[in-house]
Amino acid sequence: MAQHTSTSDFIVSNIDTTTALAAAGTYTGDPYKVGNCNKFRVGVYSDVAGTLYIKVSLDGTTFYNAKFKSDAGVIGSSLAITAATFTWAELTTVWPYAEVYYVNGSTAQTVFNLATAQVGVGAA
Repeated sequence: MAQHTSTSDFIVSNIDTTTALAAAGTYTGDPYKVGNCNKFRVGVYSDVAGTLYIKVSLDGTTFYNAKFKSDAGVIGSSLAITAATFTWAELTTVWPYAEVYYVNGSTAQTVFNLATAQVGVGAA
């Protein structure tokens, strides 16, 4: 995916990947410039259990794990994804860059869909 610049008061949605991962495979999303946004959302569906991370950066190069909220209201720096269940997570951030990192479980996937959204200031 190409890097996208966010716009205030809008939701910018991106389909990041639909490519299935091998057993124990990883996916690192492109860094998104989210400087004009106050929230970064991730939606993921996989037919195999895995772990989702959201990372933030000040310079777009060095990323750090961030604490974020899951759809179940749990706050943590990683989120266990249940197989065959759509899950979303949301990060409120003031740092200018965000990216996703996903670690697949011990079985190869046949289905993996991951999308992100940048929510501008004032948007729902």
